[in-house]
Amino acid sequence: MNDKVFWLSFCDTDRPKGEQFLGACMIRVTPDEATEARNEMERRFALAPEGGEWVGAALKKAQRLGCNPGGEVASVEIDLDEPNLSRYTFGVLMSRDDVEGMRT
Repeated sequence: MNDKVFWLSFCDTDRPKGEQFLGACMIRVTPDEATEARNEMERRFALAPEGGEWVGAALKKAQRLGCNPGGEVASVEIDLDEPNLSRYTFGVLMSRDDVEGMRT
């Protein structure tokens, strides 16, 4: 099994419009981290979905690295073969300006 990469985007819908985005980060998760998350999920959440351990591990790692500001989160798995993957810094909370600057 290979590593997986996730884009995590955080928001707080209780904030005023235009201030809801809290940041985003890229997180690389190893199979060992996913297994550890799976074991914890099985103890705490009996009905956890299959494969959910990967996102759970990404969130836990983001918290540990200080790039999880809280709020709601959306996640997208990024293909490891993505040609621009090397452009991204992993494990760092990116601001709106950082994310918008990636478009160019």
